[in-house]
Amino acid sequence: MQTENKPLDALNKKIEQQNLVISDLGTIKSKIATFQDALKDFENPNSYNSVDVSYPDKTVLTATGSNGALLGNFSVTVNTLAKADTWSISGFTATTNTIGIAAGGFSLTVAGTTYNSNSPPTGISALGANPTVTDLANWINSLGVDAAAAVVKTTDSSSYVLQIYGTKTGTANAVSYAGITTGPTISKTDGAAGTSETAAVTFTALNAGQRLTLAGLTFTAGSSGATAEQVASAFGGLADGDSATSLNTSKTLGTAAGGTFTAGTVSGWSSSAYSSGSAVITFTASTTGNVTDLSGSFLTAAQTTTATDSQITVNSTSFVRSSNVISDVIDGVTLNLFNTSATAQMINVSRGSDTSETVIKKMIDTYNDLVTTHKTMTANAYNSDKPGTFANDPTTLAFINEIKARFAKGINYGSAMTNSLSIASMGIDLQIDGVLKFNALTFLDAKAAGLQDKLAQGVTVGYVNSTNNLKEYINDLIGLTGGGGSLTEVITTEKEQIGDLYKRQILLQDKLVKVQNTLINQYSALNSLLYQLSVTSNSLTSALDALSNNNKS
Repeated sequence: MQTENKPLDALNKKIEQQNLVISDLGTIKSKIATFQDALKDFENPNSYNSVDVSYPDKTVLTATGSNGALLGNFSVTVNTLAKADTWSISGFTATTNTIGIAAGGFSLTVAGTTYNSNSPPTGISALGANPTVTDLANWINSLGVDAAAAVVKTTDSSSYVLQIYGTKTGTANAVSYAGITTGPTISKTDGAAGTSETAAVTFTALNAGQRLTLAGLTFTAGSSGATAEQVASAFGGLADGDSATSLNTSKTLGTAAGGTFTAGTVSGWSSSAYSSGSAVITFTASTTGNVTDLSGSFLTAAQTTTATDSQITVNSTSFVRSSNVISDVIDGVTLNLFNTSATAQMINVSRGSDTSETVIKKMIDTYNDLVTTHKTMTANAYNSDKPGTFANDPTTLAFINEIKARFAKGINYGSAMTNSLSIASMGIDLQIDGVLKFNALTFLDAKAAGLQDKLAQGVTVGYVNSTNNLKEYINDLIGLTGGGGSLTEVITTEKEQIGDLYKRQILLQDKLVKVQNTLINQYSALNSLLYQLSVTSNSLTSALDALSNNNKS
């Protein structure tokens, strides 16, 4: 089997070598991509146009600048801040309280688009019957739009509010709602000398378990809820001093009537008789003159903030935006607004420190890493005690030599790329072993001669024309972002080849199993034959011994 396995051993070595080739090609591609990023920074004019931004009052605004920002002084006045709509619906005693929803459903309008709980968008469940306030908040959050809701405790464990708010500022992102039953509408007429105060109450429907407290009485809707007319009927014809218990009996209140009075006694008011088909009842105070207003305790809705846009004045020009983060007014500068200001904030955008040394050193380091890796991979027995993967096939990585040659051409700069500089004149020395070294003295001379201003005009390395330069060569090699390109195609081809080798490996392994099984069967048959011959030999020996003994006798 050792002899039979020799082709498989050779194939396994070939697969191992092929895997190493693919791995090293991936490594070299990664090194090129890192150098590509450093080259982009080196050629980008903004790399040398860093800015410093100063501002007087960070409680009003802050400002940050990106490389290449417009330099100068800018007078900024914050007139208004951008805000989002916020609604607060109070009157809940628990997160499990039911909330009255109109027959047409709850509607939420966000940035001009309306979502209805009876016919929600695809993938969103409709809001169930008699939902709790938590159910409604969860339904709003499930929409996945620029609005959210939360049920929040206020002062104690029996006081909660439902908050509905926009998650984006600006009038274009306005949030509004409709379809929540908040309670009765009360229109009062103040009393005067000799006259009593009156109040016309327009009742609304209640969901099961919802409560309404009015004139000292608390009415709780039954298991089927209560219509507006049923609630009005319960509160019709009340007299000062009537109790919840007596009214339940006299009015025969219960589930069929929409619900019952569950607490309280009429205090200071009487009501007119209920008129069939109407949901309006008039209450009259028991004393003349102005008295404590008739009030209903159910839900109270209030808009705590209204969606507005931010408005700023920059150098006497007014700008309106939907956000408090503004990056399109001063070129390259982002403003973050925090408060309005009565006086202008002077923002100064000035040139920052010289970053050319940092950019050049980064390019040198990534270039050296690439060249050193290439040297290791192509090392052979003549120049190294550890030959590389491509020792016998250095042409596979010939593109590295092309990168080195194009880099050595130096740079061109300016709008037409008519000006040129050698890499040595910038403080980049090419060493005998192919790597680069930063020359601080030469760099300082170049810096004094205006190197940063030259680089800030735009730079191209290895320039022949706009489509023939080092950057374009690398883009063709590995793609614009390190994906694609001719090197990727080479790696793909190598992977396809190793796939074929793996198929051959499986076929050989299957063949060797059959060969081994055949040899084992042959060995077993031979072993059985030898055993039989041994038995026969022993029998003949015994017979001959017996015959010999007979002759002697």
